[in-house]
Amino acid sequence: MTPTTFHMRAILREEAAAFVDTSGGLLLLRPPYRLADLKSVTEADLSDAIVRIGYKAEDSSFRTWQEVVAYLRDQHLAWRREKGVTASGTQLAHDAINKMSKSLLLDLLNRVGSQLAGPRSALEIEPLEAGLISLLSLPKVSSDSELVAKVGQLLAECKRKANSAASVIHVPDVGDVAAVANKIQHKVRLQHSIYALA
Repeated sequence: MTPTTFHMRAILREEAAAFVDTSGGLLLLRPPYRLADLKSVTEADLSDAIVRIGYKAEDSSFRTWQEVVAYLRDQHLAWRREKGVTASGTQLAHDAINKMSKSLLLDLLNRVGSQLAGPRSALEIEPLEAGLISLLSLPKVSSDSELVAKVGQLLAECKRKANSAASVIHVPDVGDVAAVANKIQHKVRLQHSIYALA
């Protein structure tokens, strides 16, 4: 049997944070769960967090950091469900859209169309395209043929813009690179000769 490496001592489910004992000592682990953000803490810090902040004592062991983080995320999601907290920003957006009238939705889609009117990079187009695809998953949109047609037109425009943005990228050929290299070498030689004269 593989020995456990990480022992969770306390958890704050609403913040998805925990105190974890490791071979390197007691650490405070908080989102976004980067190693650089781990904070070394003391037993006094742990006690204070339980008594004053609201951390709950925990006695769970894990073999990897990935297991620790997965457990924290699961506990956080369970807490959100228990408290009736909306699961995500996407869900909040969907709820707001479901409450909009058809005329407001059409206005929103027209604004997306205006965003697409000018020159756009692929990085600007991708979020718009993802949002439009997400709209099609909503019954309020997918059950209305006019809204579906408008979203379809905008998705086609996204595709056209993405293709034209990709075709604008200039990849220099070997001749271009050589010409630039020659210009740089010429400038360097010129600067050296100026310094030699001084």
